[in-house]
Amino acid sequence: MNIDWKLVVDVVKELAWPAIAAFALYYLRPQLIDLIGQLARRATKVSILDISVELATLPELNPTWSVGDNDPRRLSSSQIFDSSSFSLFTEIVKPVQSDYVIVDLRSGDAWLTSRLFIFSLILGEVAGLRAIVFLEKGNVRRRFLGVSTPSNVRRALGKRYPWFEDAFARAVSAHSQFMVAQPWQVSGLVKQFIDNIQKNSAPSVSESNSYLKIGTGTGNEENWEQTRWIDGEQLERDLAGVLEYAWVDESPDTPRHLVSEAILRRNASFVALVDSDRRFVGLVDRYTLLSKMALERDRTARRDRGAS
Repeated sequence: MNIDWKLVVDVVKELAWPAIAAFALYYLRPQLIDLIGQLARRATKVSILDISVELATLPELNPTWSVGDNDPRRLSSSQIFDSSSFSLFTEIVKPVQSDYVIVDLRSGDAWLTSRLFIFSLILGEVAGLRAIVFLEKGNVRRRFLGVSTPSNVRRALGKRYPWFEDAFARAVSAHSQFMVAQPWQVSGLVKQFIDNIQKNSAPSVSESNSYLKIGTGTGNEENWEQTRWIDGEQLERDLAGVLEYAWVDESPDTPRHLVSEAILRRNASFVALVDSDRRFVGLVDRYTLLSKMALERDRTARRDRGAS
């Protein structure tokens, strides 16, 4: 039998190229991302390297943040985390394709540090969210403040307020499980955590600055929680070093390719899209955009070689 060796070589080349390209992209991804990022900083053409990719924002998780008539983000007894809280935790832990959640601090009366700690932990470890977007009420509502990962928020708050980590460790010990996705289990864990940082007697003078009074409970005893309100300035202090501030103005009159180029010039994992008043519009994963550019560049190069 006569073998057409030229045909064999041509077939091997065609089969080997995709494998080699995939191997190179996988192992050289950091260098490719850095290269495209450097080129993006100098880009002035209609599209970066004459390549165009779709600019897509990440999907948001938008829970109701209500437990009956109570807001679990604000001062409340740990007792609200009973069966009535199951619907909230069902929203949080159900398997949906969401990447981030918004934490709107408003004027500093919307979130407690303790609730931000435990919910960032649940949203990251159980729900699998990748980012938390922080907003505030500055000169406009929903003004973009910064972005961080749930794990970084939890670690930074745990370092700043070590009693949160202690309360969580005791809550996990009491429930014997954590990596669970059943709403009633998550609710029980949160209830135990909040209970661990609450007391029904006034704190000592040395601790008074770290406690807030909840109100009068049964028998007229005073209820207190070891926490504090968090506004934009407090957040920046608490999350120093882990809060990213990258944003791009997405005006309706700005071509999408210019928005993409501006995103690639930022030095951050996530980049917020905002309007002219810096109101939050959406969130973009910069590294995903860079990867898309690298893959499209490779496909274009292969197509050009095939045409030559």
